[in-house]
Amino acid sequence: VAVHLDYGNRAESAAECDYVRRWCERFGIIFHVRKIDEVKRATTRRDDYEKISREIRYSTYAEVMEQYNIPGMCFGHHRGDVQENVISNMMKGLSLLNLNGMQASSIVNGVRIWRPLLDFDKDVIFDFAHRYGIPYFKDTTPKWSTRGKLRNHLVPLLSDMYGEGFLNNLSALGAESTQCAELVDSQVLAPIMKSVGQSEVAVWVDCGLLSDQPFFVWKEVFRQICHSIMGNSMVREKPLHELIQKLERLDAGPVGKAKHKNKDAEVGSWITLKKGNRSFLTKDKQLIIFRDQFFPRKPYIGSQFPIVAGNSYSFGPWSVQTELLDVNDPKVHELRDHKPLTVWDLVHANGLSYVFPNAPQLVIDCDSRFHILRAIEKVITDAMPIVSSIGAFDNATSEWVHVTLSYSQ
Repeated sequence: VAVHLDYGNRAESAAECDYVRRWCERFGIIFHVRKIDEVKRATTRRDDYEKISREIRYSTYAEVMEQYNIPGMCFGHHRGDVQENVISNMMKGLSLLNLNGMQASSIVNGVRIWRPLLDFDKDVIFDFAHRYGIPYFKDTTPKWSTRGKLRNHLVPLLSDMYGEGFLNNLSALGAESTQCAELVDSQVLAPIMKSVGQSEVAVWVDCGLLSDQPFFVWKEVFRQICHSIMGNSMVREKPLHELIQKLERLDAGPVGKAKHKNKDAEVGSWITLKKGNRSFLTKDKQLIIFRDQFFPRKPYIGSQFPIVAGNSYSFGPWSVQTELLDVNDPKVHELRDHKPLTVWDLVHANGLSYVFPNAPQLVIDCDSRFHILRAIEKVITDAMPIVSSIGAFDNATSEWVHVTLSYSQ
């Protein structure tokens, strides 16, 4: 399967797409094209263009992998791309553990990426293409772009100043960066990553293990969580610093250094690590990062939606099952006497189960919270299709309603 992204930024891009299509058809290769119309390099803000086009790229890869049951995508990056990355990443102040910016095998935004040509210079690849008649397009990187200026101006200047061998030095520096990353991963990151748990609802990590670690370790841990586990882009530095400050307030205890009540140390606190994402830091330093879909922009179902006992419903990623049970049913006794449910019950079980006396009318009502649900933050239950009751029968009912809420992405 071949995936072609047509950005439409150049007049010849459509012709290139058609050529690749015909070449794939000639060799019996399934051709999948994604034409990008949402943004244009000439009219879209640069930061927005890079962000949106990247999201489109990786979502396209993920869709194709799922459609054809493919384990990963192969990219054509070569040794020169890595050398340019080392320069660019140093200038951007990125992680010392990832100067190469790419590995032979990695996971980016939840997509497995393979780069089999990283050990080869571009000249070697050209020679191979010429020898075996493999067509290719010339470099279309705009000369005015950062990558174009680096490739056409900075690299030749550095070669003139330090000699052609400086490229080998960049490769060696990138290789040492990778070796350091492997060492840090095995000796520092691995014990922390063992504390990371995940479910359909959320991912959680013990931030207490990070309390005494330098900031670059924080970044590496959250890079692995975001890319490899959640399939998202990386958290920015500012919210990570805010998270560290919240942990420091937890260390101050319930009273705090300023001798005032410290609510965070009593019940925990919410923090926004990324736009559209909500995370909860418990009082014992466990960070629960909810999956993006858990808190929808619009409710999956309106309040007061009628429910019929014994029926099943689906609201977005939620499934709701209801059944009527006799008051003497063991399940009623178990759930009726159950201690209040917590956020951990929800996270670990991907849902909740509770009972209440049957009533004349059953509805979805997040504001009507039974005692068993009150230990869960209201902002969480507000995002759930909580089944509640309206009114009561004149005589004590012998039937109870058993509700099971299940979350699945």
